Amino acid sequence: MTQTAAVETPVIDLKNDRKGLPVYLFNGTGSGSIIGFLDNGSFRKVRPQEYQELMVQKYAQDLLENEDMFKVWLRVQYGGYCVAVR
Repeated sequence: MTQTAAVETPVIDLKNDRKGLPVYLFNGTGSGSIIGFLDNGSFRKVRPQEYQELMVQKYAQDLLENEDMFKVWLRVQYGGYCVAVR
């Protein structure tokens, strides 16, 4: 009987936190960049570790990292519909 070394299989994260409608930020020249997902009044911002994977543009990163500007933008775009940010 021969023994083989055990190989660890990668753990697959089955929790998909990217549910809901994607939300885009558009600049003055018409370029758009995803900044989050809106699901039943709850908005999830794109996380910094997801910037490269989702190709978040610099102007969108600046908005996401400035909490005051982001809250104003969110209030202007969605008013009272967006009730939670996570």
